[in-house]
This record gives sequence, C-alpha cells and structure tokens, in this order.
Amino acid sequence: MNKPYVNKFLGMVLEELEKAEEKHPHFCDIYSLKEPPVVRKSLKHLREWNEEGPFQADMILYEEIAEATEAWLQNNPEHCLKELAQCGAVILRMMEHVQKEIDNGTHPESHEKEV
Repeated sequence: MNKPYVNKFLGMVLEELEKAEEKHPHFCDIYSLKEPPVVRKSLKHLREWNEEGPFQADMILYEEIAEATEAWLQNNPEHCLKELAQCGAVILRMMEHVQKEIDNGTHPESHEKEV
C-alpha cells in the first residue's frame, strides 16, 4: 500500500477507538435485533440505489453495513467480519475523498437524488 494518508487515517481511527472505549466501555449487548427479511429488503433497496449513480460514499457504506448484518443474521460470523472489514475500507476511502476536497479547497454542493 503506497498511500501515506491511509496510515494517517488509521491513526485517527485508532485514536477515536481509544477515546470511545474510555468514554463508553460498554459498547453493545447484541449485534442486531432486526429480522432477516427487513435486512434483505433494505439491502435490496441499497443495491438498487448504488447501481444507478451518482455513486455516494454514504450509501455504499450503508450497503456494506447491511451486507455485514445479513451475514450475521444468517449465522455466518466469518463472512460478517469480512463485510465489516469492507466497511472499514469504505470509511478509509471516504476519508480520502474528504482529504482531497480539503487539499483542493473544494466542497461541491450536495446533489439530491429522488427516492
């Protein structure tokens, strides 16, 4: 990996993790209460949304989170971990995008998409 900003971003994540663990030592009781049909419906909608564009970082992350949750609810924790790692990758790419906007001095107007 030849991207120095990734190490910067990972450092930021680890710093925030440490703060979160100190501030909120009890993170959660369970992974999810949602029933699989609800997750599948959400995942189907997110996949359709992400096929059309414009491609939005937040919607891509939501899709990855839904895929991780679906894997968990299908009793496949190994696949869930892989999907959560993909969430981390998307977050790093989101951070890269924001950093590029900072570096370029640009922040485009929001583009609304009809639902």
